[in-house]
Amino acid sequence: MQRAVLSYLVLLTTLAALCTVSYAHSTPDAMVIVPPGLGGGGGRGGGSGLGSSGLGVGLGTTSYSKRDSGTEKWHGLLRREIQRMVRRVETEDTEDTGARNETAIEELDLQAWAKETTAKCISRLSSISKASNPSGIVVCYNLPFLSTDSGVFAADLRLYQVSAAEGNWSSVGGNIDVSLMYNGAAVQLRNETTEEAAATESASASTTGPEKVQEFHFIGQIDKLLLEDEKTDAQLQTLLTPNITLFAKMSDGTELQTTLSTDDATFVNGVFSNLVANETTNTTTTASAAATPFKLPGTRIEIVPIGLYFYGSYMALACIIFGYGTFERQRFRDQYRKRIAQQGTLGGNRAI
Repeated sequence: MQRAVLSYLVLLTTLAALCTVSYAHSTPDAMVIVPPGLGGGGGRGGGSGLGSSGLGVGLGTTSYSKRDSGTEKWHGLLRREIQRMVRRVETEDTEDTGARNETAIEELDLQAWAKETTAKCISRLSSISKASNPSGIVVCYNLPFLSTDSGVFAADLRLYQVSAAEGNWSSVGGNIDVSLMYNGAAVQLRNETTEEAAATESASASTTGPEKVQEFHFIGQIDKLLLEDEKTDAQLQTLLTPNITLFAKMSDGTELQTTLSTDDATFVNGVFSNLVANETTNTTTTASAAATPFKLPGTRIEIVPIGLYFYGSYMALACIIFGYGTFERQRFRDQYRKRIAQQGTLGGNRAI
């Protein structure tokens, strides 16, 4: 009987293994401080809340002057610097990568650029509830234009108040200077045009988000010695990402200083925006993976354990059968011994 039971169990085990394999296959698994008042865009208090600051690093001190820089004058300045550019039309999408040649400069609509950049800056910064510095100010920095041949570029710097100032910065108010420091580039401040200001104001009014403190617009050029070797967009991005510092002085003369992070909203529009978008996606994916607690492999069952159910049922059945057989053998042994003992008592001593 036990042989028959064992044969039956072996047959069932083989069938269970085949079912398990079949299920497994089908389961899916030089810094210059610009005095207040020369900033490009209006901020709190009619535009006098923040002084602009900090230009011309790497090529020596860059002078500045307060002058009327309209769209045509801006284009003229850029044209003068790129006369030696190779005349070619690149196939890059200017909306995603900014203007990268003279043709794109001519077609660049500053009014549309200002409106689009304002909306993208506010959208990006709306997700930030607290600044990484005690001033509560964050930066949105973008490049509308970059010539990789001449090194001429235009920069757009916007400051937003995303959280309340902390510590000594809460008593400073709007008496703050801003410093930009480039490692290998010189920049010059330009005034914002009336059309740009109107577009920025319109976009700010129609978009809910942090309050703009001030904005600045620059024209600059990368050191030509650095452009002798062809550089990738990632290398150019490093050269054109400035160190931005805020300076303030308290009423008792105490000087305050804090550095703004360029990781909050840098290159959200124009040049390098596509590169930063890819980096943001990768960073988000990495951060999500890092935030997921580590799971030790092999400690959890991730699929329906069909095989476990089969084997468990067979094991329980086998235990019942063998247990019952063992119990019956023990009963038979005890009965046999009693019977032999009784026979020995009645018939004398006989060997068992």
